Formats: sequence, structure tokens, C-alpha cells
Amino acid sequence: MTVRMLYARPLPGVVGETRRITHAFPAPSGDEDPEQVTPLCGAEFAAQDLEPLTAVSGAPCESCIASAARRVREQSRLVAAGPTGDIEARLSRIEEQLNLIAAKVDQLSRVVAALLGW
Repeated sequence: MTVRMLYARPLPGVVGETRRITHAFPAPSGDEDPEQVTPLCGAEFAAQDLEPLTAVSGAPCESCIASAARRVREQSRLVAAGPTGDIEARLSRIEEQLNLIAAKVDQLSRVVAALLGW
């Protein structure tokens, strides 16, 4: 099972410029459009105070990254500990999750390298 993530950061003026970090949000299920949204780090924002992003842009929220890594690790454990049977399907799901992790690490590495001027 892959969890789709959405990314957003506070709009200019909502918080100080140094606190406009990119947060990761689990995609809402169904057609809900909440007024308050909570990223993986647990901070709370009014939905209208956020700038939606198509990917991590600028400085990422370290707590969101750590939380996302824990979620993927837990999902991998659940998949690996699943019922016996279709091992190929379970391995395929694990491979998908590892590819997702690798892509996110690569993306975050590029962001950090750009911020550091490497």
C-alpha cells in the first residue's frame, strides 16, 4: 500500500521567511476539504494559509521527513509480515516502497545541495 503525500509551505507573511519550510501531508481520503490541516510533523495550519507544491521545494521540514521514513519503515514491516501466500506481490510492494524512498532521498539531497551551494 502506497501512501500518497502532498507538499505545502506557509504563504509569505503567515510565518517568518526562515520558517517557510516544506511540510508533507498525507493526501486526504475522499472528497474532504478540511479548514485545518496537519502535516506529518504535527504542526497545524489553516488550509488557506498554505502554498501547495508539486514537490519538496526549498528547505524541507526535518520532522516531516523523519515521520515519513518511520511510516514507510512500518508499512514495509507490515507488508513483510503479511499473510503467507503471494510472495511475489509482497516483494513487489516492498520494491515500490524502496523506490519511493530512494526517489525522496534523491530529491531531498538535491534540495540540500542547492541550499548549500554544492
